[in-house]
Amino acid sequence: MPDASSPSGAVIALLASAEAALDAPNGDDATVAFGAVSRIHEFLRAVERATPGGAPLHAQLDTVRKWVAVLVQPGDHGRFGGGGRVRDHVAMQFRLARAAANDYFEATR
Repeated sequence: MPDASSPSGAVIALLASAEAALDAPNGDDATVAFGAVSRIHEFLRAVERATPGGAPLHAQLDTVRKWVAVLVQPGDHGRFGGGGRVRDHVAMQFRLARAAANDYFEATR
């Protein structure tokens, strides 16, 4: 992993902070608190600002946002196999975002 003082390391750290915000307690293991969603969106906007011209990465960040929104709506969880499966899918989307960030920095060296 890149060190946090490099631009790529800072972006990866922002993504890690966004993912960590999912752990904010909401009284339900599968959902996240609204405040946490707001913080996640702030982190993702910071990633976008730090990666100009990163359309593939930004598209992946949009996907992360969509799946985080599903976590806030527990009534939708059944469609996707339950809250745990939705949470696992969100974690996968964050892994894909980190990979897209790494690709971005490889392409812009």
